[in-house]
Amino acid sequence: MWKAETLNSTVTAEVNSLSVDMLARLRRIVELIQTHGLERMHEPHVKHLEGRLWEIRLIGRDEIARALYITAIERRVRPSTRTLERFAAATGMRLQISFEPAPAAIP
Repeated sequence: MWKAETLNSTVTAEVNSLSVDMLARLRRIVELIQTHGLERMHEPHVKHLEGRLWEIRLIGRDEIARALYITAIERRVRPSTRTLERFAAATGMRLQISFEPAPAAIP
């Protein structure tokens, strides 16, 4: 079974900021991926671009198309940094990535 996850809280916030109809379409497509697998999905919902790069296509009631790009890694789908940059450019948004220190391991 496939699992869908977001890269971080910033991406989650971006997804949650989608319009109600776009969010419903995204949820439906994710359910289909989880049930049937990414490799069985086809256009108009999902398109295989190359290698591990796939595209989820969303079209809302306002007829404005959006695309979320994802990579497939061991039956998980997660946006890549390059993909997020392309999505930000296409939507007129600025992508900000920050790094935080990992918690210290307890010996």
